[in-house]
Amino acid sequence: MGIVSTIARPGGNVTGASIDAGLQLHGKRIQLLAEMIPNLQLYHLASAAYWERAAGVAVRLAAQQVRMPMVELR
Repeated sequence: MGIVSTIARPGGNVTGASIDAGLQLHGKRIQLLAEMIPNLQLYHLASAAYWERAAGVAVRLAAQQVRMPMVELR
């Protein structure tokens, strides 16, 4: 549709949200939260099995990269 050039670099536009559009989106969501609310602490509720899968690893790594404290609730 040409609304944004890429999801990674949407410019001034908001790209929306989806339930699961790939591992890259987990990191992008956390980056956006960190930019909007700099001192945010993230509480992430998920099953223990979720944290063992690739998505759980992606969420943890993304939070570490932006130095966002994250509490994993299982």
